[in-house]
Amino acid sequence: MAETILATAQTPSGISLVDRDVQSLIQLQTAPYLLLSLYVATQPQEEVKTFRSRGHSLLHEANIVLEEQWPRLPHEVREAAREDIRRCREFLDAFIPRGGCMGLAIFSCAGRNWWRHYPLPRPVSSRFEWNYDPLILPAVRLVDDYPRTGIVLISGTEGRIFGSRLGEIEELHAVRDEWPRRLRGGGWCGLMERRVERFVGEHVRRHLKHVAANMREIFRQWPVSQILVGGDSKLFEDFRHCLPNELRALWVRDLDLPADTSFEQLRDTVLAVEADLRQAYERKLLETLYEEWQADGYAVVGVEGTLRSLYFGEVETLVLDADVQRKGYRCGYCGGLWTAPGRCVFCGETMNEDVLDLEDELVEETLVHAGRVEVVSKQEHFARDGGVGAFLRFRLEPSASELSQNA
Repeated sequence: MAETILATAQTPSGISLVDRDVQSLIQLQTAPYLLLSLYVATQPQEEVKTFRSRGHSLLHEANIVLEEQWPRLPHEVREAAREDIRRCREFLDAFIPRGGCMGLAIFSCAGRNWWRHYPLPRPVSSRFEWNYDPLILPAVRLVDDYPRTGIVLISGTEGRIFGSRLGEIEELHAVRDEWPRRLRGGGWCGLMERRVERFVGEHVRRHLKHVAANMREIFRQWPVSQILVGGDSKLFEDFRHCLPNELRALWVRDLDLPADTSFEQLRDTVLAVEADLRQAYERKLLETLYEEWQADGYAVVGVEGTLRSLYFGEVETLVLDADVQRKGYRCGYCGGLWTAPGRCVFCGETMNEDVLDLEDELVEETLVHAGRVEVVSKQEHFARDGGVGAFLRFRLEPSASELSQNA
């Protein structure tokens, strides 16, 4: 009888920034106190003093921006903002990037006695912002670019199950079904060989079902959006039939790797495959967006059209170019966002609030209203159209075709 050896299932320890952290940041409002958001990039093998110098330069710029706002701020708000800069500087002087850390995100609001910091496992652009809520677009992009991936490596006796998140890979589970130590051959007219062959086939099928059952339980506790399978390719078809439908549908790519591949080789291969899958997904996403928009369907492309749809609650999925950043304005009366100052296009009042990062406000508005956000790498045609678009739940305003018919 086969012996089963199981490792204890676990959740990837990884770096702490996850979806629920982004959601909690979205809910935070600190008015009348300012909140300082600080993203500091670092590089592998970079000296700590170089990293700290980059962070101190950002804080110096943040202090200059703060002083420009000085006359308009109440005394207690100014003093709290000064404390934010002091706390961030003190933290940077003590922080040492370790392991796979490739960036640092800091959010500080001394006026509310609130602080969060997240070492980041993937690169970010160094930037800062003073506002009444956190700058979340870089965090959203980081989470969006690295979806949870399940990886399974199989052989006739082993199954290794891994989880990949934010570029970090960890082995979650291992299954090993031992074979009997001796299988006798020989026999009359190959009868024994055929019996052995049937026995081996049945053993392998039980093993594959065993691996599939463990996968189902692990990925129920740690949901994934895609699955990669490597190991003995001759077993793939049988293994596919052992998987429940929900996992079979997530199998997106085969890996040309043996079941006993090294962790380093697995990591390099998985990261390359994830990047390739992400690029293909983004191309298809934009292709669908433009097809729907050009057919006067439930989609919009362009800054002003997207702002209108967001105001009326039409946006289901916001699509943003990762490199776009522009200033905007908010109406203090109705809350509408727009690209230029003056009279509000929605209510007629004055657009009296400056918005330093319009795209970040778009992200927050979308997520607060239960929408989704997709951040894509730069595509020339999308950038020419403003780098902003959306898939819509419904359309309150008439489409272009409807307007032409009425005319």
